Amino acid sequence: MLLTLRSFSLALLAAGALSLSGCGKSDDATPQTQAQTGAVTGSFSPANALVSVTATPAGGGTAYTASFNTAGTYTFASLPVGNYTFAYVAATGYQTPSAKTMAVGVTNPALPLLTLSTPRETLLITPRWRKSIEVTTIEDDSRTTIRTSNFDNLPGACFNDDFVQFKVDKTMVYDDGLVKCQATYPQTIASTWQFTANETELLLGANLTRYRVLQLTASVLQIVTTSTANDVTTTVDTKYVPL
Repeated sequence: MLLTLRSFSLALLAAGALSLSGCGKSDDATPQTQAQTGAVTGSFSPANALVSVTATPAGGGTAYTASFNTAGTYTFASLPVGNYTFAYVAATGYQTPSAKTMAVGVTNPALPLLTLSTPRETLLITPRWRKSIEVTTIEDDSRTTIRTSNFDNLPGACFNDDFVQFKVDKTMVYDDGLVKCQATYPQTIASTWQFTANETELLLGANLTRYRVLQLTASVLQIVTTSTANDVTTTVDTKYVPL
């Protein structure tokens, strides 16, 4: 009888040990939650125009810094999922793009291309330019005619509020201003512009009419174009000032 009770007690102890052991294994096997992350890429032009791009969590915290490559692409390889403010630092002479807010998920579309302005482009696109003086020289075999138009001295407001605006996306607009000289004139005329590689000439319009840039500062734009037809050479020298 004693032997039977002893055997029964040992069996209960063994069962209890197995039960405790099983509980311990169950706790250890509980899965751990891992933070989800996503990659974000973007591009910019020219390829040397940005110094850094950072992503700061919308609620505050440590900013993440993107890696760059030489082709003008930046990458955040692993951002925790959430909302971020993307901020840019431009190289000297370039305009700094505005910060952007974006939700980052596990998968993300590429950010839009950023086009930054060169120093001379910045000078060109910052003001609205009003025509100040235009000198037209006409040359043929027999004579040279010079005609000067001083828009600063013209009476009335209709000429003095006309302007041309160059834009960062390489479009431009001629605007007839608030006071129109002729009611039938269009209010605006759209066109395009681009610099040559060395930025000493402007190519305007669909025909890429070539203008030499004689002056380009914050206070004056002076451009010259020359054309020849039927043995007559016409040169137009135009000076603009900020409106």
